[in-house]
Amino acid sequence: MQAWPNPRRPQKRWRLGMGSPQQVILVSLLAALLIVALVGLFATWPALASSQAGAPYKEIVVEPGDTLWEMAISFGRPDLDPRRIVWEIQQFNHLTGNCLYPGQVLRIPRRILPER
Repeated sequence: MQAWPNPRRPQKRWRLGMGSPQQVILVSLLAALLIVALVGLFATWPALASSQAGAPYKEIVVEPGDTLWEMAISFGRPDLDPRRIVWEIQQFNHLTGNCLYPGQVLRIPRRILPER
């Protein structure tokens, strides 16, 4: 037999009240913690974005007359074949050819740079 709800007895409904003092304190602390974390994240975001010391690449601005081959010779590790370095730069920057433009920013992978 199926039990039907009694129409005379009010059904339990969710109340949107303040709750117990412990719940209010817990929710307030969690909100404050979230705000502090977000403020800290956004305050350090520019420093993280501009810091290249830990980045896996070094940014180079292309000058007039620069070629990938010259960059491979001047920036690459001496123990690596320059053809491999050119290929790495092309792959890392999603280049399909050898055309470079003055002012273009290239990212040189740190794994091909000489260690200091």
